[in-house]
Amino acid sequence: MPTRPPAAAVKRAVRARARTAATASWLLPFGLLMFAVICVPVRLLEPEGLPRYRVLRAERDEVRRGNEQLAREVEQLRIQVDRLHAAPEALERIARDELGMLRADELMFQFQD
Repeated sequence: MPTRPPAAAVKRAVRARARTAATASWLLPFGLLMFAVICVPVRLLEPEGLPRYRVLRAERDEVRRGNEQLAREVEQLRIQVDRLHAAPEALERIARDELGMLRADELMFQFQD
């Protein structure tokens, strides 16, 4: 029949196991924190990190400014189209001046200087 270990030895083993569990409970979060403290700055400072982010942000801002300018131009063109729809005389003037169009009963004479 096997002999049982003394009570003091059992208590020591229980305490050692408790210490091991306590150590393991903080070891994982500490390891993750150390990993983050080391890896985040490295990732930020490499060429694909923060410098690339700044370049992309500047490019995005430039594209936004271009889009705003184009939106203003589109609005001006809409106003011009509305004016042309409202005033047939303006449409006729543009057809004559910019496109060189004539009415059916008109003739165009071109003189050389």
